[in-house]
Amino acid sequence: MNIILNLSSDFKKELNKDNRNYLEYVDITLKDKTEIKLTNKELWGNSLAIKDAVSSENSFDIGAAIINQCSFIINNIYDNYSIYDFSEANVVVYVGMELSNGTIEKIRKGTFIVDEAKYNGSLISITCLDYLSKFDKDYSISTLKYPATLLEIYLDACKNCGITYITARFDNDDYVVKERPDDSALTFRQVLQWICQISCKWARMDVYGRLALKWYEQATFEQTGNLNGGTFKDQPGGKFENLLSNSGTSIYAPASKGVIRDFISKTLKANTTYTLVSSAKVPNENAFIRVYDKTSSNILCNFSNGQNGVEKVVFTTPQSVSGNSVKFVVFGNSGSGTVSRWACLYEGNVDAPLYWTPAQGEEQYEMADCADGGTFDFDTGDVVDAGTFEDQESIHHLHSFFSATVFTDDVVITGIHVKEFAKDSKKAGTYESGEEGYLLEISNNKFILPGNGQDVADYLGEKLIGLRFRPFSISALSNPSIEAGDCAYITDRKNNTYQTFITSSTFQVGNQQKLSCGAETPSRNSASRYSQITQAYVDNRNQTEQQLTEYEKIVNQITDVIANSLGMFRTVKRTENGGVIVYQHNKPKLEDSDTIWKKTELGFEVSTDGGKTWNAGIDSSGNAFLNVLAVIGFYFDWAKGGTLTLGGSSNKNGILRVLNSSGGLVGKIDQSGSELNGKFTSKSANVWGVEYISLTDAIISGGLGDTQWTILDLVAQYEDRRRHAAFSCENGTIHLKGNKILIEGDAAVIGSKSRIVETDNYETVAQYCYETPTPMFGDIGGGQINSDGIAIIDIDPIFANTVCAVANYHVFLQKEGEGDIWVSKKEGDYFIVKGTPNLEFSWEIKAIQRNFESYRLNNVELYYLYQNAYLDYDDEIDENINELVEESDAEIHGMLDEVIYKYDLEMEELINESN
Repeated sequence: MNIILNLSSDFKKELNKDNRNYLEYVDITLKDKTEIKLTNKELWGNSLAIKDAVSSENSFDIGAAIINQCSFIINNIYDNYSIYDFSEANVVVYVGMELSNGTIEKIRKGTFIVDEAKYNGSLISITCLDYLSKFDKDYSISTLKYPATLLEIYLDACKNCGITYITARFDNDDYVVKERPDDSALTFRQVLQWICQISCKWARMDVYGRLALKWYEQATFEQTGNLNGGTFKDQPGGKFENLLSNSGTSIYAPASKGVIRDFISKTLKANTTYTLVSSAKVPNENAFIRVYDKTSSNILCNFSNGQNGVEKVVFTTPQSVSGNSVKFVVFGNSGSGTVSRWACLYEGNVDAPLYWTPAQGEEQYEMADCADGGTFDFDTGDVVDAGTFEDQESIHHLHSFFSATVFTDDVVITGIHVKEFAKDSKKAGTYESGEEGYLLEISNNKFILPGNGQDVADYLGEKLIGLRFRPFSISALSNPSIEAGDCAYITDRKNNTYQTFITSSTFQVGNQQKLSCGAETPSRNSASRYSQITQAYVDNRNQTEQQLTEYEKIVNQITDVIANSLGMFRTVKRTENGGVIVYQHNKPKLEDSDTIWKKTELGFEVSTDGGKTWNAGIDSSGNAFLNVLAVIGFYFDWAKGGTLTLGGSSNKNGILRVLNSSGGLVGKIDQSGSELNGKFTSKSANVWGVEYISLTDAIISGGLGDTQWTILDLVAQYEDRRRHAAFSCENGTIHLKGNKILIEGDAAVIGSKSRIVETDNYETVAQYCYETPTPMFGDIGGGQINSDGIAIIDIDPIFANTVCAVANYHVFLQKEGEGDIWVSKKEGDYFIVKGTPNLEFSWEIKAIQRNFESYRLNNVELYYLYQNAYLDYDDEIDENINELVEESDAEIHGMLDEVIYKYDLEMEELINESN
């Protein structure tokens, strides 16, 4: 679930009161570890800005990985900061607010790296990029072997770029990429984008600099689908209809008595009770407001208590009241300033809401997470509580803005087109899911190879088809909790409410916040919409980094996060038995917090979504659940998981050893290969119904029997358990059995080559091969001389394609009768035989095999045998056995020596401690 940045209820109240007096905090850590802390005093006025996006400006993208940006200007009039080198410094940004109780709440807005620092005399302009910029490294440094799953590629990218992630698993992460893409001019961020496209995600860094792969929370709209920007005016207590049509604008008081606002209203009725609500922010204690009708001859009411806040007055109009306006007049003012922000007039003595609503029945929500404010509830029915939407933690409501462009139609995704990538474009297919209408297309993704296109299209179709949203672009009062990727409702001036997504946001202190949901119009996208992968916003740069172990990297990353923390608050709840449950949380109130540590007598756990789910914990029995575990070493009795990776980069050469109960080596895999002592059985895979094993350069040793020595015994069998293929070596005889045997490369034999043939009347016999100094192919046939003394023999075209061309072959003739024959001509596809008319004959053709023209009696280096070809094989076996025994004994003794040495050290330490 996508949780929006967490603000306390008090912070939200300040925003709802239009308080935008933000406190700015920028904590900078230079490369030399020097720390600089900046606030509003050191920052140039209203210069702090943060731009973030999860899609291109005018399109709706799948798989975006956009680097977000922060900028600010340092006041350097007195040269306080001229001595510092800001390049590649780490920057943490907060936005704060002084609350009504006098405390300050700080909201972390992001973690960045300085990309550019410009000195301009008295000002220093800083531009920063978030940690996603670390993925702009050449992919060629990756040593990951393909085929690989998306998860393996993702984890490898994070490791190589030094990024901590909070997304450890994601949808479709078991998708297999068959081939490694060409890594020339390829970066890890491009690879990350391909991963996100196939898994239907976008990538962004959270405020702590941790990578998250997410997608818009579509379920949010399903859960709150009944919120339609409605009027909420049929609640118990009557109808609320604001009679003032120009009531939502601040009104400014003159320095003395005078009319400050003439509000247009519906015609006032005589002898009728009205309720007037207004924000009476008088500039001094002597000022008050008097309200007249249009003629200014009838006093309707006074705001006379000098209250700073919202005031409600009930009055009854006189018989002589007239006109369709209400005048606000200030009295006793000793200085200019805002007297009232807004006013609402309702007919009747009603329990009116203490906030502004639009004029004449067009009710609208107030701000952020509030829908018309108030605490009234509907009794029953398919409705939404009009109170604060605290349960909608993943949704905003946008309704109060300065300028807005809202599309006239919703975008509804109807289909997906996926084009496979292949170097030969003719081999790349295009596949689709869904139907014509508003289509998204994926192309140029080098992880979608021929054979994968339809699977990707079907997967994305299930995720995206039917997705509905309303594109828009607005400028609104700033809200630091709004980020790109959040879900929102947007309500226009006509009180129509639509569901949408925020694809980009520009937050700037002291200025309007620019928000948008980018997409092409449905009409322009009636055929297809190309989701071009968002490219880098900055040039790639190669960096020379200190090589750290994976453990050190993770420790440093966690240390960076904790170093910039703001501290915790504590809540203790007492249980029925007198015990306590202790909560530590990141907001003053437990109910406002999203990060919560909970500790009981049974264990402790931590949540980052306000206690809905728990990310990590440990119970009193020692059972723990974690996300990523980084340790120097650990011992275990058993382990279960999906992927085991040993070695690589700073972990150097990985080693896997398997020992028996006595400490003897059963098998080992290291950089030099694999070694297995004892029986080997594999049922590791199933291809076309065949269970098989595959060994390369394997050395397998066994024991010496009374009558035979078995060096290797491999068995491949079908699912019916019948033994269809085998390879064994017994008593110097190698037995190879299989339906088909394929040898790739040269095959050399010492001794004869023969085929075993069974006969009907005799024993099974051997038929031997015909050998030649040069590799040859041959064909046999027959013919007859015609009456003209000529026979034309066509050479089989298939045979001709297997041998050396241009008539470089030999023909042997055998006449079958009296007469004479000879070869008169040879061509590449035929030869001519002349002789006695009507004479029958047989022929044989022999030609050198294609691509073996240079082979003739080549010397053979018997590298796999001793130089003496007549070595006694029994002696060789004995020598190999002795070597294996000696190696095993040496390894066992070495292990025993190590165990004894460690034992002696431990005993010596115990003796020293006891003394």
